[in-house]
Amino acid sequence: MLLGGDQEPICPCGIENTPFHAESCRTRQRGTATRHDTIRGVLARAMRVAYPSRTIKEEPPFDSRDPTGHRADISVLGPPGETFYDLTVVSVHASSVKARPPLQVLDEAAKAKIAKYRAHGKDFFPLVLSVGGLCELKTAKFYRDLQKNYVGSNFLDGQLSTLLTRYRTRPYLLLN
Repeated sequence: MLLGGDQEPICPCGIENTPFHAESCRTRQRGTATRHDTIRGVLARAMRVAYPSRTIKEEPPFDSRDPTGHRADISVLGPPGETFYDLTVVSVHASSVKARPPLQVLDEAAKAKIAKYRAHGKDFFPLVLSVGGLCELKTAKFYRDLQKNYVGSNFLDGQLSTLLTRYRTRPYLLLN
């Protein structure tokens, strides 16, 4: 039998502890940040292999003079210039988005990222994935282009799907 790892009917955050709640629970930030950073690292390494003539940096500042200290997740420097990428992993099962179609939730997350970073005036691209691996449409196009240039695209697919599955199932216990 598969049970939520906390096994309590109510999560410490005060919300019912249902399946998929752990994916979006604010009291479990550590796991979501780790998942985000791991996926960012995998994508950055794949970009370095796929685009060897470009300079790929992780967590670059948008502008060293910016008092907010906003950072992108990845920057790519090469023709035609520098492009900043910011990764978001969202749960399409969160109670705040349950009534909306998954692709709409992903699209809204991408638009929110663009609005957040618009003030920096840089070439910016949001990368939006669901915790189950569904990609926002422009992210899917980015990923297809990355796969075309990446020799180990099957390895990349397997690595990302394994990471997403591992982090998604981490809050559960398998009981006999």
